[in-house]
Amino acid sequence: MKKMLNRAMALLQALAMVLSLAACGAPTGSETKAPETKAPDKATEAGGQETKASDDVEEFNIFAPYDETVKLTFARTESTDGYPEGQSMYDNVFIDFVKDYLNVEIEYEITRNSQDDYLQALNMAITGGELPDSIFLCGSVVDTLATVNELIAEDMVCDITEVYEKYASDEIKEIYNSYGENCHSIVTVDGKLMGLQQNLNTSDVRNMVHIRQDWLDKLGIKLDEDGDNLITLEELETVLNEFVAKDPGNSGNPVGMFVANFNAKSANYSANLVSNVFGARIMYWYQDENGNAVDGSVSHEVKDALGWFVDMYDKGLIDPQIGITNMDAGMAMMANGRCGVAFGNNTMSNWFFQDTYVAFPEADFSAYGLDNGTGVMINPSFDSVTKYVMISKDCENPEALMKVISLVYTLARNEEFRESIKDEYPEVYEAACQSGFASLYNPTGMNLSNANDTFTAYFMYDDWKNGKITDEEYKAYDEEEYNVAVKVKNGEAMEPSERIIADWCFEALGKCYEMKTSGKAQLLKHLGVTTTPTMDTNYADMKACIAEWWIKIITGEVSLDDGFDLFVEEYNALGGEDVLKEVEEMYLN
Repeated sequence: MKKMLNRAMALLQALAMVLSLAACGAPTGSETKAPETKAPDKATEAGGQETKASDDVEEFNIFAPYDETVKLTFARTESTDGYPEGQSMYDNVFIDFVKDYLNVEIEYEITRNSQDDYLQALNMAITGGELPDSIFLCGSVVDTLATVNELIAEDMVCDITEVYEKYASDEIKEIYNSYGENCHSIVTVDGKLMGLQQNLNTSDVRNMVHIRQDWLDKLGIKLDEDGDNLITLEELETVLNEFVAKDPGNSGNPVGMFVANFNAKSANYSANLVSNVFGARIMYWYQDENGNAVDGSVSHEVKDALGWFVDMYDKGLIDPQIGITNMDAGMAMMANGRCGVAFGNNTMSNWFFQDTYVAFPEADFSAYGLDNGTGVMINPSFDSVTKYVMISKDCENPEALMKVISLVYTLARNEEFRESIKDEYPEVYEAACQSGFASLYNPTGMNLSNANDTFTAYFMYDDWKNGKITDEEYKAYDEEEYNVAVKVKNGEAMEPSERIIADWCFEALGKCYEMKTSGKAQLLKHLGVTTTPTMDTNYADMKACIAEWWIKIITGEVSLDDGFDLFVEEYNALGGEDVLKEVEEMYLN
């Protein structure tokens, strides 16, 4: 075994790998149709041999059992919770099913209950050059990427490009394809797929502006007449003017909008949603068209966004207590009828508007994306990856591992397949019908999820509304949501708790999905920066600097031109300039 790379060098090389983008799906042929996922004829030849279909067309079966037993060994963190009585990670219905169905034995070689203990044991195995077939990598973004890079550089893991293309089921490929072009980006090197990454989609298409629809109706204001779920900043300003001038909440002291957050990545009650319209990316670092790292908190787009807020403040359309207002104060303004506009993601109805629904049973919110002037909504986005599965170079049957992973997710996501094994394997069928089956029984330790899973509540409502599922099927999914859907359909009055579901699960979530699928949402990519040496010590001061200068500039304590220059100067002195150099070195070079 070749000498291990220096860990520090591996760290820097690993971080640079984030930038390599691979085509979605199988890297050497993403247009290739996945093999049909179906219950195999148990007489099929071993190892997934081709069988003749009735029409003489050769059909490949990824779940064909082996003639001779194949043993797979695994390294992963230990899971002790969630198993039915009599089952465990080491002995359960899925392990038995894999043995009988594929003739594959699952054996855990390296396991620890504590993540720290597991990583220590795994690092010892890496150093010794003796690895099990399946290697689960977890931990911090930085450290895990370093290990990924080390395993690839030392030729300790195998190229699974052909294995993925041939043995990944439709369900696996659908999951990965839902993340777009970056679905295999980190584990693809020189066009070769070197492992599987667990994508966590932080692409926040859900960030929107929420407006009291009942107030719009009361004042005769019509928005989004073209039905694209977008409004412009000019339209937003019109709404703010009307709400302040006519006080539809009868508060006696109306406020157009409030902002309580200037230095966080979250869109909730923050300046981010409007800032994104101008292309600003506060608290993010990204790569410009020349390949250079850019600090999104001090870019020229930030100054443009600040100019808009200055204008709104001068016109009396922003809460004058902008430097004092916090989340609780904002919630109170909404509940007191002073304010009818709030920025945040689609879940705002589930918590931020609760008091408003109680105070105003007639309250009804509509959510809109903000048009950046080109007919799309801009949201920040990067895919956060902290977990991977890689296959040892010494694994004799790497395709067997792909078959096992495919079997887990086919059982979990393919109802027809589940039904095909129901009679012969009733316990497996019952387990696979439960939510969380894949995360519990996947022997690799990695849990895969579809980027669109967050829209499930809307999908169920929409399918029921359009007659694609029955009342009973909807009830089985969520009876509370079904009951609310019936009231929405019949125009019945709803309790505050029911309004939350209607505005959140049905209205706001549905608009987010429509914008995502129609191309009306554009995601601004970032480098996924989590930390640098200077950030470890100076990050809090840098964030405080952003909030302080935003408030000074918006309230007119200092002019936009002078204030922005002073802000950038102080921010860089506090560490911004050093962080940018470190980002350039760690994430790009």
